[in-house]
Amino acid sequence: MASIEKLYSKALNLWQSNDLNAAKDNFKKVIEKKPKNAEALSFIGIINLQQGFFEDGISYLNRAQLLDPNNENIKLNLSNGYVNLALSLIEKFEEHKALENLLNATQVNPMNAVAWLNLLRICSKLKQYQLAQDSFNKIKIKNHEILFQYGNIKFDQKEYLEAIDLFLGAMKQKEEFPECLFHIALSYQCLGKYNESLNFFDKTLNLKPDYHLALFNKAQLYLRMNNFEEGWKIYKARWKTKNFLNLGLESKIPYFNKEIEANKKVLVWAEQGIGDQVLYSSMLEDFSKLKKHKVTVSIDERLISLYQRSFKDINFISQKRIISDKDFDYQLPMGDLGLFVRNKIDQFKNQKTFLIADQKKIKFLGNNLKKVNKKNIGLSWTSNNNDFLDKSVNLSDFKNVFYEFDYQYINLEYVDNSNEIIEARKKYQISFNDTKNIDKFNDLDSLAALISACDIVITISNVTAHFAGALGIKTILLAPYGLGQIWYWSDDSYSKWYPNLKILKQKVPYDWSNVMEDLITELRKIN
Repeated sequence: MASIEKLYSKALNLWQSNDLNAAKDNFKKVIEKKPKNAEALSFIGIINLQQGFFEDGISYLNRAQLLDPNNENIKLNLSNGYVNLALSLIEKFEEHKALENLLNATQVNPMNAVAWLNLLRICSKLKQYQLAQDSFNKIKIKNHEILFQYGNIKFDQKEYLEAIDLFLGAMKQKEEFPECLFHIALSYQCLGKYNESLNFFDKTLNLKPDYHLALFNKAQLYLRMNNFEEGWKIYKARWKTKNFLNLGLESKIPYFNKEIEANKKVLVWAEQGIGDQVLYSSMLEDFSKLKKHKVTVSIDERLISLYQRSFKDINFISQKRIISDKDFDYQLPMGDLGLFVRNKIDQFKNQKTFLIADQKKIKFLGNNLKKVNKKNIGLSWTSNNNDFLDKSVNLSDFKNVFYEFDYQYINLEYVDNSNEIIEARKKYQISFNDTKNIDKFNDLDSLAALISACDIVITISNVTAHFAGALGIKTILLAPYGLGQIWYWSDDSYSKWYPNLKILKQKVPYDWSNVMEDLITELRKIN
C-alpha cells in the first residue's frame, strides 16, 4: 500500500513541476496497482487535456466520475474537457460535433458559464434558435457575456426589442461595454428609431473612439437619414473594418480633395461588389464635370463594354490592370465620390438613369421574348450574400401574383434555379423563360440588354436592382425588414439613386405577405 502512496506522491510532484509525461506515466502505474483510483484517473485525464489530447482526457475523466460521481472537481474538469474538445472541433469547422460536446459539458456541470457561452455561440452560428432558447432558460447564473450573446441571437432573429432588453441587462453587470452599446444602436436602427440609434452610436464611440465598425454604421445611418454631409465624412471608416482591410489601392498617388485646381488626371477606382460599383457610378458624370478633370475609372472588367458605351467622356480600365503612379495626379475610391457631388438632398433632384444597353442585343432578345404575346416581367428573387440571406424570396411567395397576372416571367438570376422554375411552371401554370442561353454572371453587357428588354423588373436587393435602376427600367424592389435594408434604399417610396425604382418593404420579419399585397397593388396600376 505504501508503494501506491509513494507512486501517487511522486506523480503529483512531477505534475506540479510540469513534467507532464513523467507524471502521467507514474499515475498510470498507480492505476495498474489500483484500477479504481478515481484521483489518479482524474489526473491522467487532466494531463491529457493539458497536452491537447482532449478525447483521451475526457475518457479518463469519465472513468473517474463513474467511480466518484459526486466529486465536483472531476465534474468541473470533465466539463472543461468537453469545452476544449468542442473549441478544437470548431477550428476544424466540425460545428455539429462541437455542439454535441458543449451539450455534454453543460450536462456534466450546469454551472460552467464558459460551456453555456460557447453553446450559445455555436447555436447562433448553426441557427439553432430553439436550442439556444432552451439552453438560455436553463442557465442559472447569467453573466454579462451570456446576456450579450443571447441578445445577439435575438438580434439575428430580428427580435430587436428583446435584444435591447438583454443588452441593457448585460450593461447592468458591465457598464463600460462598447460592443453592447453598438448592438443597441443597431437594434434601434433596425426598428427605425434613428435618433435613439445615433445616441447609442455616440455612446459607443465615446467609450471606444477607434471602434471603426460603429463609425462606419453611423455613417450609413446618416446617409439613410439624408444627412449626406456628415455621412460621407465618416464613411471612410469602412477601410478599417475587417471586410474592407487590405482592399484599398496600394499606390502613392495623392488623394483627391476639394481644393485641387482644374484639368487634373484623376483615377477613380472601384470598390466593393458589382452592385455598389453601379450605384457609385451614378455620380461619375457629375464628378467629371466639376473642374473638367480627365477621369479614368478602374472597374470590374465585366462592366467595361457597358460603361464605355454609357459614359462618353470617361475612360475605363480593368481593375486588374497594374496602376503606375506616374499616370495620374490624384486618386479617389468610388465610395468617396459623394463627398464632392452628393452632399445635399437637392443634388439628387436631377438624378437620371445613366447606363445604356446594347441596342442590337436588346432587339435580338426582345424579339425572342415576344414569341409569347405577354408583358415581360424580369424576376430576381435570391441573394448569395451570406450576410443578408433573409433578402431572398421563394418563388412560392409570388403565388398570388402568378394567379392574378398573365405575364411572361424572365429569369434574371445567374444561379441555377431550374428545379424551382420547373415546379413554378407546373404549379401555377405560368410562362417562365429561364434564359439559360445568357451567361448572366460573366456577360454583364448581355444581362443589361436582357433587363432592358423587360417591361418591368421585380427584384430583391441585389445586383439586378442596381442594373435595372441604372438602365431606367420600371423596377419594383422587395426589401426585407431590419438590417437587410441596405442604407442606400433609405425610407422613401422611390429610390433617390434610381428614380424609376419603387421600394416595397417588409413590415414583419421573414414574412413577405404584405410586400406581395403591395406588389399586386402596384402591378394593377401598371396593368
